[in-house]
Amino acid sequence: MNKNSHTNTQLYKIIEKNADGIIIVNGKGIVRFANPAAEILFDRPAQELLGELFGFPIVAADRTEIDIVHHSKREVIVEMRVVDIVWEDENAYLVSLRDITRHKQTEKSLREHEAGMQETLHALRVHQKELRIQNEDLTIARQESEILRRKYQRLFDFAPIGYLTLDRDSLIREINLTGAGLLGYERDHLIGKPLLLYVTVNSREILVAHLQGVFKGSNATVEVTFEGQNQRIFPVMLHSVAIEDQNRAANPLCLTAAMDITQRLQVQEALQKAHDELDKRVKERTAELAQLYRQTQQDAETKAILLKEVNHRVKNNLSAIIGLLYTEQSHHRIVDEVTYHAVMDDLITRIEGLAAVHDLLSASGWTPLRLDELTAQIIDAALQTLPPDRMITVEVSPTQIHVLPRQANNLALVINELTTNTAKYALEEGSQSHILVQIRDEDNGVTLTFQDDGPGYPPPILRREGFSVGLDLVQRITRQDLGGEVTFQNSGGAVTIIHFPAL
Repeated sequence: MNKNSHTNTQLYKIIEKNADGIIIVNGKGIVRFANPAAEILFDRPAQELLGELFGFPIVAADRTEIDIVHHSKREVIVEMRVVDIVWEDENAYLVSLRDITRHKQTEKSLREHEAGMQETLHALRVHQKELRIQNEDLTIARQESEILRRKYQRLFDFAPIGYLTLDRDSLIREINLTGAGLLGYERDHLIGKPLLLYVTVNSREILVAHLQGVFKGSNATVEVTFEGQNQRIFPVMLHSVAIEDQNRAANPLCLTAAMDITQRLQVQEALQKAHDELDKRVKERTAELAQLYRQTQQDAETKAILLKEVNHRVKNNLSAIIGLLYTEQSHHRIVDEVTYHAVMDDLITRIEGLAAVHDLLSASGWTPLRLDELTAQIIDAALQTLPPDRMITVEVSPTQIHVLPRQANNLALVINELTTNTAKYALEEGSQSHILVQIRDEDNGVTLTFQDDGPGYPPPILRREGFSVGLDLVQRITRQDLGGEVTFQNSGGAVTIIHFPAL
C-alpha cells in the first residue's frame, strides 16, 4: 500500500466516524459519498443519496444554513461548510453538515423569553404609572367629593322644601333651614326632639302610622297638620322614604320631605268652584248644542230631499233633451244628412256623458270621484251608440286619484270627445279597436294619456294647422277650465296627453 492510499483510507475512516454529516459532491453537483451522520440528517440511506444531485447551491464560504425536510415532514436546520478537495483523482467538494436545530430552537426560546421579559417589564412600568395616576385621581376625587358634600349640604339647607331625617320614634335627627323655618324655630332647638310635638293631636296617629309604613319598606305620602311657633296651624304634605343610618347600619332612618300645602288647598278649592261653574255652563251649552244639532239634522234632511229632487229633475231634463234630439234626428230631413246626423250624434253623446257624470256625482253625494272609475263610465257611455258589428275594447289603469265635481264635468266632455274621435277614425279600416288610458300622479299634477290603435292624427293636427271641432273643444276645456295642457302625437295610433293640477 502506497502512502496516498493509506492517507485516503485514514481520511475515509475519520469521515465515517465524524458526528457531522459529510457529503462528497463532484463538480457536477452529484453526490459521490455520504457518511452515516449524513444519512441521519437526510433521513435517507447512502444508496439513495449516491448518484443524486445534492440539491443545494455549493459555495465555498464560512457558514451557510439550509433547511432539510424529512419524509415525516420534520424540518431540520443544518449549518453547511464547503471546502475544495480531490476525491478519487477528480476535483470535488467536501460538504460538512451540522444539525443546529436545537441550537436554533434554544435561540428562539431565548429571544421569546427576552421579549416576554421586556413585555413584563413594560407592563410593570405601565402598571406603576397607572397606580400613580390612580393615586392622583383618588386625591382629586377626594377633593371633589368634599366639594360636592359641601355643595349638597348647601342645597339641603337652602332647598325650597323642608327636609327632615327621623328615626322610628319620630326624633328629628336632621332638618334643613327651610324645615326649621316652616315650624318657626331655630334648627338647634328642633334637633333631638320628636316631630309628634309639632303636629296637632288629630294628626299624631296619622304620623305614627305613616312612619310605621315607611320602616316596613313602603314609600308613603300623607297629609298632616303642623302646629308651629305661636300656635300657627297649617296643612303639610309629607313624602317619606327609608334610608340607612351611616353611623349605625342596623338602625334605618326616614328621610321626609315636608311641603306647606296651604296655597295648594286654596287653589284646589278655587279650582273646584271653577270646575263646578264650568260644569254647569257645559251642561247648559251641551243642551243648546243638542238642540242645534237636532235642528241641523232636520235642515240636512230637508236639503238632502231637495238635492234628491233637483238631481231627479236634472236627470229627467237631460233624458228629455236626449229624447228630443233623437226625435229631431229621425223626423227632419236635411240636405247634408250625413253631416246633420254626425252633429246630432255628437250632441247626444256629449249629453249622455254629462248624464253619466251627474249619476256618479249624485251617487257619491257630490264628493270627489275616482278618476279611473269616471273615465271608464264616460268611455262606456260614449260607446253605447256603436253598431253591433263594431267593437272597441277599453283598458283603464287603476288609480286612487280623485277629482272634484267641477273637474269631473270638464273631464267628462274631454274623454267623451276623445272616445268619439276613436270611434269615428280608428274603426275606418276594421271592425275592432282598442283604447288604453293611463293615469299617473306626478309631483306637479295629474297626467292622463288616452291612446288608441287607429291610423293616428293627421299631420295638420299635429302641426296645429288643421281644425277639428272635437279636438278644439278638448284643447279649450283643458286649458281654460282645467288649467292644464294637452299634447297630440302619434305612436301606434292617436295619443293624447292631458296634464292638469291635482286636487
